[in-house]
Amino acid sequence: MKVASMEDFSYDPFDPSVMADPLPYYRVLREHFPVYYLDEWDTFALSRFADIWDVLAVNDGTFVASEGTLPPASILARHNDGPVADPPWHPLPFHAVFDAPIYDGVRQAHSKSFRPRAAAQLENRIRALANERLDLLLPRGKFDLTQDYGGIVAASVVCEFLGIPVELASEVLAAVNAGSLAEPGSGVDTARSRPNYLDYLIPSAMEVPELAIGHVETPSPYTPHGVKGGGEGGRMMAPAAINTAVNDALAPLGVRLTELPMTPERVLAALRAAGIKG
Repeated sequence: MKVASMEDFSYDPFDPSVMADPLPYYRVLREHFPVYYLDEWDTFALSRFADIWDVLAVNDGTFVASEGTLPPASILARHNDGPVADPPWHPLPFHAVFDAPIYDGVRQAHSKSFRPRAAAQLENRIRALANERLDLLLPRGKFDLTQDYGGIVAASVVCEFLGIPVELASEVLAAVNAGSLAEPGSGVDTARSRPNYLDYLIPSAMEVPELAIGHVETPSPYTPHGVKGGGEGGRMMAPAAINTAVNDALAPLGVRLTELPMTPERVLAALRAAGIKG
């Protein structure tokens, strides 16, 4: 960030340069603009901890989180000219958007398992989850430490805390990521990104009816053996890849094969046709 003078300073939380490296902007805000007005978003940005702490202490309804704890550009673009409406009850949004006493009631309803004594009882289970995930990943030889391991283990622990089947850990992680990844110019609408688990919880084996699997074979008339594709990939890709590799090896000799199958006899015939003996 480079500014000739403080008069030239500009801050927009959704600007790509700010999102790429926000710390210099925060430093200038704290030192020179502790209360910064963003005209485009009709919003004030507070950058000093003491000021933010004082604002959070005001619980008389002056400041509310009805539009989200991290409002995206689409929300801030709609300027309010009066009291902000309460969030909808259905589908139930993230409980942090509610004010007291609703927020307090929802938090108390599910906070028991997160208290120190209750959480301590899960220590062995958490160790087991971490080890089980490692046992699954280590044979791969390579994996993403954040998404494949840390993210899944953390999501599995969340499942344990909330009483959700651990098998849904990947879905929990996807939901958290969907509500956390911001895009330049728009931010992220956390209320819309996070699903309502009461309505959209993925069915378990208890809810899914018995499935009957059938096979319908319709061979293709245009390919050898009537094959079409396997595992979302065409089976004809492997021979083509082998053809390319062989031709790449023969290129220094000026030999190129254009016919499949690429048998040893055809390779030798092509070499002899090019005058190469050996």
